[in-house]
Amino acid sequence: MARLTLLLVLLWVGTTVSTVVDVHKRIIGGQDCVSVILGVHPGQAKQVDITTQLEIYKDEQGPHDIMFLKLPDGREITDFLNQIPSVDLADCNARLQLGNQVQIAGYGSSTMGPNYERIDQPSPTLQCADVNVVDCTRLKELKKNTPHHYQHWFCGQADGKDASPGDSGGGVVFEDKLYGVISFTGNDTHATIEAFGFIDLCHPDYFKWIQSVTTPKRKLSLS
Repeated sequence: MARLTLLLVLLWVGTTVSTVVDVHKRIIGGQDCVSVILGVHPGQAKQVDITTQLEIYKDEQGPHDIMFLKLPDGREITDFLNQIPSVDLADCNARLQLGNQVQIAGYGSSTMGPNYERIDQPSPTLQCADVNVVDCTRLKELKKNTPHHYQHWFCGQADGKDASPGDSGGGVVFEDKLYGVISFTGNDTHATIEAFGFIDLCHPDYFKWIQSVTTPKRKLSLS
């Protein structure tokens, strides 16, 4: 499998496959912009503004929480990315199983209140955790009236661990392969109560789309 050459991101939050980044979508000077914060544990973060067109997966039901964007050219970006080991896309012939332990990472809040209340306090450094792949039956019921219901995802959970909004777009890695990206939490107000959802990069719809976006286009020559 060829390595991904574009930046895969989710929910306006991104990852270069192995790099977990936080992305801010905001208005600057009257124009819609996306800025990406690149980082690798335990190194320093770097903010980059994205000016190229985004590639968002859409179907007849609407947009999904997965998109591609391309980092700007330049020596500074190249040198920064060269410090970060890349991770190949998963071998989707070997799908994840319930109970598999995956690694996640992100810049979301790592603190909570005495009753597990979420505290909106993004982490200044990239945080990593191991979680288990779990059954999605309950989470699908919780999200049946949200845009998540028509998307393709799998679930993770572990005692004392959770994803936060700032983690969205972080990679989900198993045996050094990228299988998903963090999408959403099961409980928006309290942490560690419910499982959380990961976009399933091995779902045939997404996998085919990823291949179509990342495969170089051949140019026809006339003679």
